[in-house]
Amino acid sequence: GGLTCIVLFAVYCRAGIRNKASELGVGTGILVLLLSYPISYWGLSGMEATAVCAAFAASAAAQYSYEKGNTGNPIIIHSCLIAIAYCLRPDGWLAITPFFAASLFDTAREKEKRYRRGVCGLGIIAAVVLLVTVARLLYYGEWVPNTYVLKVEGYSLLLRLRNGTSFVGQFCNQNSMLLALIGVTALSKRRIAFLNISAACITLAYQAYVGGDPWLYWRQLLPVYVVSAFSILIILDHVDELSDPIRNLKPPDHITLALVAAIASAPLVVTEFQAYQGGAYLPYLLEFYLVILLGAIVVLRYADKLRIPDHEAQVLIHLTRTLVVVLAIGSAMVGNTKFLPEFRGKPASFQAQAELIDKAVLSKKLFGAGKTHHVVWAGTYPYYVEGKMIDALGKSDKAIARLPVDEAVSWGEMKGVPGHSKYDFRDTILRRSPD
Repeated sequence: GGLTCIVLFAVYCRAGIRNKASELGVGTGILVLLLSYPISYWGLSGMEATAVCAAFAASAAAQYSYEKGNTGNPIIIHSCLIAIAYCLRPDGWLAITPFFAASLFDTAREKEKRYRRGVCGLGIIAAVVLLVTVARLLYYGEWVPNTYVLKVEGYSLLLRLRNGTSFVGQFCNQNSMLLALIGVTALSKRRIAFLNISAACITLAYQAYVGGDPWLYWRQLLPVYVVSAFSILIILDHVDELSDPIRNLKPPDHITLALVAAIASAPLVVTEFQAYQGGAYLPYLLEFYLVILLGAIVVLRYADKLRIPDHEAQVLIHLTRTLVVVLAIGSAMVGNTKFLPEFRGKPASFQAQAELIDKAVLSKKLFGAGKTHHVVWAGTYPYYVEGKMIDALGKSDKAIARLPVDEAVSWGEMKGVPGHSKYDFRDTILRRSPD
């Protein structure tokens, strides 16, 4: 998990350096990824989420390079990454589809109409999906993954949408400024910006459709953080484009440096004030900065028509760059507010997992191998004992996965929480009689 995080960071840095993006943008983007607690949480929890994220980052990087004119059409790269993401998680490929669709469209309209590449790309995806499906059918006797049966079948569309919109709504509320920063890229009017926005929208919409996730640690929504990091590059690229007509861009003078320092230090002052006085004032300050950023980009775009002197335009450019950096880092910190207690102590569930490992080791010493165990937290205990496991919540049990949904199982504003609301203890305890 730690290695996949490092791969994610390396792919992003490589994309920025290769395309001669602003060093300020690359540094800020990698800082946002490093500061995004859910990325580290799921990476170091050993889940597939950061590997899916790394595949998405590689696809976004390939498309970014293509749009900048530094590489050829990356449709084969996108196809391979979709195949890899599908193998990691059956829905892991969805965020990559805008990039693949754009590249597929380009293969048809290029002068040398490379239909073979398009067909080859589609063939790679079809072959991998077919191979995995056949392997699943032969091994499990199932056409779809058991988790699909567990988390989707038996849930009405209305219940899924109600749970999903609640789940996505909580994410959007917690990360509203990051989402706003992604939206700012639309001002650049570049295709990569709209493809990036589409990837984020698809990721959010899909979670709303399937009913969300049991844990409010945004496991399925990690690609949105990568989108925000690439958005920083796109915004600063656009600012650089707007500054091209202004010749001899000079380093900031003393007055500009003072303004930059004031903009950068204000969030720190507000954060300290919050710590002592309570309240949540930082989001309001960032919203104010967002409005100023939008205005600054519009003014720079029409600097010639507004007849703004070069000196004033240069000051505005430096302030705009500062606003992007402060907004990006501030947004990541606001998004982490909910997780601050875990920075000071242990991450959620880690203590419970440690206790489960102790129980597993102890049960193995006391009872030996070959016993039947009844587990509810089936992701930890079974790895440390030898024997038969009864997964009471059905992630590894086809019979449990097909049971009706108990909507009384609820938390995080969700009813019938996916993966936790199908069970039958009369069956798993009384009839199956675990040791």
